[in-house]
Amino acid sequence: MTKQITPLRQRMIDDMALRNMSPATQRVYINAVKNFSAFFGRSPDKLTFEDVRTYRRRPGARWRAPPTDGQPQPRPIRRSVASSGAPRR
Repeated sequence: MTKQITPLRQRMIDDMALRNMSPATQRVYINAVKNFSAFFGRSPDKLTFEDVRTYRRRPGARWRAPPTDGQPQPRPIRRSVASSGAPRR
């Protein structure tokens, strides 16, 4: 017995393959959409941008919106081998 793939999931898989995403990345993306859909109990094609906003702001979500107090946020420090503190010659 094989599990039937919906046209939307197949389209997503095809799009990810065109972008040369690894199979592991594709699994992560598919699972993310599956969890998102399960949270609302609706098919992904029936969900709205407002649903995305609600999902991302739910308690326990890893992603958090940046503060909206108007203050600029510091950029992460990126260090390279050249900036490791060793003197240049």
